Amino acid sequence: MDKGLLLVTGAGGFLGRHLVPRLQEEGWPLRAMIRPGAPKPPWSAGAEVVEADLLDPKSLCKACRGVRGVVHLAALLNVPLETAREKERLRKVNMEGTLRLLDACREEGVREFLFFSSVAAMGDPPPGRVGAEDLPEKPEREYGRTKLEAERLLGGAREQWGLRTLVLRPVVVYGEGDKGNVARMMRSLAKGRFFLLSGGKARKSLVYAGNLAAAAAHLLPLEGKPWEGKTYIAMDERPYSLKELSTAMAKALGVPPPRLSLPAFPLLLAGAFLEGLARPFGLRPLFSAHTVKKLTRDLLYSGERLFLETGFKPPFCLEEALERTARWIKEEGISRATH
Repeated sequence: MDKGLLLVTGAGGFLGRHLVPRLQEEGWPLRAMIRPGAPKPPWSAGAEVVEADLLDPKSLCKACRGVRGVVHLAALLNVPLETAREKERLRKVNMEGTLRLLDACREEGVREFLFFSSVAAMGDPPPGRVGAEDLPEKPEREYGRTKLEAERLLGGAREQWGLRTLVLRPVVVYGEGDKGNVARMMRSLAKGRFFLLSGGKARKSLVYAGNLAAAAAHLLPLEGKPWEGKTYIAMDERPYSLKELSTAMAKALGVPPPRLSLPAFPLLLAGAFLEGLARPFGLRPLFSAHTVKKLTRDLLYSGERLFLETGFKPPFCLEEALERTARWIKEEGISRATH
């Protein structure tokens, strides 16, 4: 793709924080799409900022006008407790919102569309297997189902009117701006409240947001095969055990590594009990059986197709990524204390 104007949806979010500056460094002219009424993100300096709603066709057409390609980050994220209300919201934003955006792209003549999906669209690989792009898709939760349906909408646009598409499926993402499990793990470590489950032997595939942004920046200017509807899993160069990860996090934070390890079964029961209490009220439980399961089993994917077919190499190692994340967590703590 030549360096025509790019629209980045979700530019004010966690991934936008990393991707918008990276693309600007690479010389891409950008239009950063944010939600109506949302504050202009500080990292969008130098980009054109436009307000648009994924469920408002007129605002989407305006956002897409004159654009060469779209990088679609905007989404409603996975939640531990998928109530009926949450499931409906997931479908509206992730599936219906993507459909409306594709309609706007067709109307305004957009040529390329890079979609940030998720490995949740595949579902967890079977025990003992490493998930790759050819794994049959069996999403286990509504979030993953909406991402898979959005991917299929892209396929339809490619077949029906020739949109050039490319899908990135990130594994669990961490880094500056993260509000998910990895950031919560680091904050617990910083407060001396983190413990390992079953010795921390479970291995996980993760991707630093800076590496994910670098992957997108690497793919966008490529020609040919990647834009013929290819799907790539995006991850760091290798997986990490939770013990290795927590030790590296502790070093980055300047605190002692966790020494306490607890058996998983009692916490699994407690998580199921807390889920049962929280579900009628639509609340987020302190922790859930789903979270305990995730922390005690290997969850491994392969990024080999991305690395081998496109020549991409993640620029940030684990230690540097965690140092950057730890610095942000400390700065955020100071900022909260002074406001």
